[in-house]
Amino acid sequence: MTRKIHFSPTVWRALGGALLALLLLAPGLRAAYGNGIHAPTAGSVLSGAAPVTGKARHPTFRKWQVDLLLGGDERHATFLALGEKPQDAPGALFSLNTAAYPNGEHTLRLRVVHSNLNYDEYLAPVTFRNAGAAELPAAALADGATPDLAGDSAAALTAAEIATTETVA
Repeated sequence: MTRKIHFSPTVWRALGGALLALLLLAPGLRAAYGNGIHAPTAGSVLSGAAPVTGKARHPTFRKWQVDLLLGGDERHATFLALGEKPQDAPGALFSLNTAAYPNGEHTLRLRVVHSNLNYDEYLAPVTFRNAGAAELPAAALADGATPDLAGDSAAALTAAEIATTETVA
């Protein structure tokens, strides 16, 4: 004998709502427990050398890359670090010298690139506050021009600093 179970419309609505909630929360859970920048956390105020930690893995992993979006604008992305091995557990990605960039609100962007060159992207808005550092001029970003950081001695990285920044343990 086969027994059929019938759910009332109220039960179906509750199940649908639970499924919708799970789908909406899933990206946040992935960022908190999966790939993404784990430190500094969104909203952090940074100065000096700041360790950047995170997790970067994918079944068809090719590389991870971290960029700094000056003023939070992706048109002003500045390369920071690259790794060609997956970071399977949350750990150190690289050390960021915030004094090399103007004070202001910026965004760290981690891209986990797949072998087919598609990528997942994770963002962490941060604020740089270094004593004596220049402020990011809003006008330089508003017109779409790339800010000139080369004229600022604090922003000019030596070849040794660049090599150190790009090296992944």
